[in-house]
Amino acid sequence: MKKLFKLTSLFMAVILFMQAIPNFAEAATRIYWNKKMIDGSSILYWVDSNVSYTTAIRNAEKEIEIPAAGYSNPMKMSKTTTKSSSKIEFWQINNPNITAIARSYSYRPNSSTAMVVTDKDKYNWYWCKIELNQARMKDYTPSKRATIIVHEMLHAFGGKDTYSSDQKSSIMYGTSDGTATGVTKDANNFLNDKY
Repeated sequence: MKKLFKLTSLFMAVILFMQAIPNFAEAATRIYWNKKMIDGSSILYWVDSNVSYTTAIRNAEKEIEIPAAGYSNPMKMSKTTTKSSSKIEFWQINNPNITAIARSYSYRPNSSTAMVVTDKDKYNWYWCKIELNQARMKDYTPSKRATIIVHEMLHAFGGKDTYSSDQKSSIMYGTSDGTATGVTKDANNFLNDKY
């Protein structure tokens, strides 16, 4: 009888473990961090004078505010010429030795050191710097550049890369072979949830 009880208990433990596996996979592929940019729903952004992609940045801004897919969210952005009042800064680099097309860095209040990416699950951040790599951006069409910038701006608001092949259609898919061309429903949902 004890042996049957132990076998039954072991069987039940295995069943429970197997049911939990999809939950682990789901958590690993979420497209947002637990935290967000402080006061991020209505922001100013600043663009360094050396950035070549001002039109793509403006198009990305419009796409986030009023997604072409017809979604709605509370996001509002305006360009400023005063860097100190901005919440997102755009810079251009030209480094053919890195594969990154663009990168974003988040900063906590009163800090000049970028956060470790995984800390975005623990702490809110105050501002974000986005670097656009001319060595890679130049290879893309104007509409693809805007899509790349949307992706990077969504990082500023709390978006997280996914590399799950079943999420290639998400704007937060982390490689250039993703199929999104603008804000996707999953991204719009996290903007509404966070802001």
